[in-house]
Amino acid sequence: MNVLSSIPSLPNTFICGDFNARLGDLTGDALVSSRGAAMARWLADRSLTVLNGPLAHGIPTWVGFRDDREMSSIIDMFLTNASLLSPRLDIASDLSLGSDHRLLTLSFSFAQSSASELSSDTPDTTTHPRRLWNLSRLGEPDPCQLYQDTFRASAAPLLSQLKSTGHNNYKMLLTSATGATVDGVVPLVSTKSIGGININKQMFPFVKLWPMPNVCPGKHSASLSSLTLPKPSPKSSSSNDDTSHPHPFHILMVRPRQLRSWLVTWLRSLMAVYYLQLAHHHLHLHPLLGLPLGLHGFGLPSGSPPSGTSPSGPSGSSSSLFTPLTIHTYIGQLPTRKAPGTDHIKAEMLKPISTDLSHLLSWFFSLCCQWSYVPSLWRHAQVFPIFKKGDPSLPSNYRPISLTSIFRKLLELSLAPCLASVSPPLDLAQGGFRPRHSALDQALCLHELMQSYYRRSHRFPVVAFLDIKSAYDTVDRRVIWDALSRSGAGSSPCLPLLVHLFDVVSVSVLVSNHSSAPFSPVTGVLQGSVLSPHLHSVYINILPALLRQVAAPATHLVPSSGSPDAGMVPVNSLLFADDVAVIGSAKSVKEMLKLCEDHSLSLGYRWNPLKCAVLNHPTSSSSSSGSTQLSLYGTSLPLVDKFIYLGMPFVKTGLSAASVLPLRSPGVLKLMSILNLIGVNRQGFSLLLCSRIYATFVRPKFEYGLAISKFTIAQVKEIERLQDRCLRMMVGGHATSSTSVIKHLTTLPSMHYRIDVLTTRFCLRARCLPGSCLLSLLSSTLPVYHIKVHLDKNPLFLALPSPAPSSDTRLKTFFRQYRERQVITLVTSTTQVRLMQKIGPGDRWSQLSSDLHETLNIHFYTP
Repeated sequence: MNVLSSIPSLPNTFICGDFNARLGDLTGDALVSSRGAAMARWLADRSLTVLNGPLAHGIPTWVGFRDDREMSSIIDMFLTNASLLSPRLDIASDLSLGSDHRLLTLSFSFAQSSASELSSDTPDTTTHPRRLWNLSRLGEPDPCQLYQDTFRASAAPLLSQLKSTGHNNYKMLLTSATGATVDGVVPLVSTKSIGGININKQMFPFVKLWPMPNVCPGKHSASLSSLTLPKPSPKSSSSNDDTSHPHPFHILMVRPRQLRSWLVTWLRSLMAVYYLQLAHHHLHLHPLLGLPLGLHGFGLPSGSPPSGTSPSGPSGSSSSLFTPLTIHTYIGQLPTRKAPGTDHIKAEMLKPISTDLSHLLSWFFSLCCQWSYVPSLWRHAQVFPIFKKGDPSLPSNYRPISLTSIFRKLLELSLAPCLASVSPPLDLAQGGFRPRHSALDQALCLHELMQSYYRRSHRFPVVAFLDIKSAYDTVDRRVIWDALSRSGAGSSPCLPLLVHLFDVVSVSVLVSNHSSAPFSPVTGVLQGSVLSPHLHSVYINILPALLRQVAAPATHLVPSSGSPDAGMVPVNSLLFADDVAVIGSAKSVKEMLKLCEDHSLSLGYRWNPLKCAVLNHPTSSSSSSGSTQLSLYGTSLPLVDKFIYLGMPFVKTGLSAASVLPLRSPGVLKLMSILNLIGVNRQGFSLLLCSRIYATFVRPKFEYGLAISKFTIAQVKEIERLQDRCLRMMVGGHATSSTSVIKHLTTLPSMHYRIDVLTTRFCLRARCLPGSCLLSLLSSTLPVYHIKVHLDKNPLFLALPSPAPSSDTRLKTFFRQYRERQVITLVTSTTQVRLMQKIGPGDRWSQLSSDLHETLNIHFYTP
């Protein structure tokens, strides 16, 4: 009943399943159970109808045998509160599919009246039905060809308009009513070719037209559908006032140079009025919206840097940023099977038309960049809460994800190289969301810094792990725009567009297919944005340099810019997105925490003391512990003996290899149990498919971090036993059954070999990192390096040819040949030599004989 009570009561709800409740006369059952009585009361409260009663009264859905007697009951039911036309419920009495439960089939026609009543009672702004696409049709040649041809024909007029806009300096066609837009073409074409649910689509203009500055600011609601600037004519006058329209636009007949000067002045005035209105709107946000602290703007520093340069009209040619080839490449890189934004367009719909779409988007993106404007649909995000753990009624136990338009993602991917080139250089201590950086790199750097501190001072450092509270939501964007403008981005065409993309946004919360009213956040960057991680790194970039002012004397030094001739700087902090680690003595860490607190107050974000922790704090001496009490905002930080940083366990000495397996085992076994219930078992999928599912979903969960951990022989055996336990769950073996034959048949390697492969790959990658990466700087300045110790004892790395394979394909070939030699050694030494020689790894199932069934006691299915 707890599960049923948690189901929301919405119109047109259908609930079906095995309720294990007997409702008596309501369904025609012979008995009424206690669970059935409670369920009957719940049905009455929710006004739900049990369709088994009127449509299949008295027909059992479960038939079994107890003590040689046939027993039956009605426990599989359909529940609904919808009005149905011509409903029919069929219960197959002669088809059980090996189960005691009968197959139930419900067919009906939906009552249109109830749908219309629902739409009239519920405002359109609160419902957001997700548009469903039959994307599997794109895999068929004929529908895919029809889709491509229809899109090409529908997009041709729009492409012609965009080209005329780009080539003609006199005639700028800014249309909002003529022709189809990018957001309208794809859903229209998809509905015609692959099918979908029809919904009302709003067409968005290319460029929003603002009234002239001399028009009353309170009448900004109207705009013209198009603006045409004809060529100069001797008969034309200098201006033309359309008195029939309440907000006239001036149609100027001027030369190109004069036109450009006029546009610059005009748009500067318009943007000034626009930002004043935006600020006025933010000041009048309703205080009871229930938004996070940062979204109201409370706590923002009064002395924050001013906003960056406002967009001031066309910023020159931007065709080099948005070439068709580049956009075509980005479309191919878009991840599939992801939830779409409010436009319902998915990446799978763009890939078949990527060639034609890339040319269209190249012109369209260039126009957006020139005028620093994008459709409002691209600046809207739907926030969907994902439950984590704990009490489901507490909003804090949900993780919000933002769903944005796929076209915004493409635009941001195209802007990313430009943004990276004009951004200030990121501090070497930052490792989050940067090319050629990873979480394992950052964890290994922390381990090396702790070991280096110990070699210098003969005591391990104090490490404070800090967490930023609602990192993305509390970002003051003015700090980012000011940093970008100071680094040279002020003259770049992408900065005004970035300001527009992130400052003029709206957010709505999507729950149970209902969307809240949109609101405009005062602070923060969008969670679902491609550029948000980099912008957040720019926002917090000055923190490492600030902390270096109070570095402990034993802190390790590295070249500041990766060059040996550069000055040496201490590395006493590591930043990875919103996770920060500060390293030093107890006194220096206390001073760094004070600087972190002041830095957060100056920029407007906050640390979360409840998620922070201090490792290796000197608590043995009461006098020292009292003088070096570590706290943030007056809240003492908890002292721990072990902390999980970036998924890796850290103890007093650094990385703890002994804690890796206990940390991973519960999650691995839980996942394997879930997969075992849905078909990864001896009665379900074939052995080959089960092994691939295990290698794809289960094994990576406990392989994370093995490449940088130094295990003993006993610890490697424990990891091997964890894999054996998963394989036994897969085939139903007992606790001590052998898994050698299973590994041989499915070509699953031992975990000892997998550790060697992961370590070799990590070490080869570390050798190829740029010299500016912190991991490379540490490897060149440390006398004892963790990776070098790994290489000296790794037999797989020592067996690499010289030079090492340059491509991943050649490296995989070498690994395969090395393992084949290991298999030959295993075959000659195992007790099951005869069986493993008879069944080769290439002969999966055809040669399996009865002795193999007796040995493993499992069933094999030929794929």
